[in-house]
Amino acid sequence: MFLNIKKYVLFFFFTSCQWDSESRISNNTELDCNSIIHKTFQNYDEAKVFIYTTTFTFHEKIETIRSSWIRSIAYYSCNQQQYGYLEIVTDKGNYIHQNVPSELWNAMKEASSYGKFYNQYIKGKYPLKIKNR
Repeated sequence: MFLNIKKYVLFFFFTSCQWDSESRISNNTELDCNSIIHKTFQNYDEAKVFIYTTTFTFHEKIETIRSSWIRSIAYYSCNQQQYGYLEIVTDKGNYIHQNVPSELWNAMKEASSYGKFYNQYIKGKYPLKIKNR
């Protein structure tokens, strides 16, 4: 497992021109952010490594103690004004959603039920982009 993560980290380090040596998004252009948010992944594990090893300019996580099945929600964005990645951690697994509008993240934080909000506004609407084999 560790070797696979190391392989992905090295892959991103050597192949990405949008990141500086500290894995931060460059401030050069808006295109950098768009290409990151609209990225297509080989598989789910690659997406997790990408998100966990990137320092986004905005990252917020909430422990959802009032939810019966969602344990935490996190939002990762390179500009917090348009889109980002949303991670949902449940008892059954983790789910990553891509291109989630920041307005939706803000609304989810205020929702009276995270589960109902997730099912109504996010589930099935913001899939992670995985290459077809």
